Amino acid sequence: GATIIPILLSSDKTQVTMFRNKAAYLLYMTISNLPKEIRRRPTHSAQILLAYLPTTKLEHITNKSARCQSLANLFHACMRYVIKPLVEPGREGMEIMSGDGAFRRGHPLVACYIGDYPEQLLITGIKTGECPKCDIPSGELGNNSLPCHSWDLGLILDALALVSHNHHESHLLCSKR
Repeated sequence: GATIIPILLSSDKTQVTMFRNKAAYLLYMTISNLPKEIRRRPTHSAQILLAYLPTTKLEHITNKSARCQSLANLFHACMRYVIKPLVEPGREGMEIMSGDGAFRRGHPLVACYIGDYPEQLLITGIKTGECPKCDIPSGELGNNSLPCHSWDLGLILDALALVSHNHHESHLLCSKR
């Protein structure tokens, strides 16, 4: 048998004083196989600092839309680079020692990304004011009395499949929501 090792990634934009008060996204990693009572306590060292992801304003790009897209592309390129070492072990498995000392095959898979609202927007690639989880209108965010319908995953995957070769059709699919 094999064990799935659900990887939890979390980040927050933070001032890093040791780099002349520059900001960075601190990316942390833990596994959800650990009880949350252990994961949540810093003294248990259940989370590791995986990377400092760069933040920049890219002020030399004057077109706001192009700048926003470039910032998202930079963030996603960095995330791809950081999690690339997990791809092969996730598919093929790797030998790990379990809590009882026996060696087993484990498959580390990114299961969740935890971030506050700005990081959720960056990860999902949506505009400020929209909900990264559902189709509620932007003016109604926070209104708990409205019905909430999750995004259509099939539609999202269809749009992503078109991005590399047909931007126009991809945009039309995205605007359907």
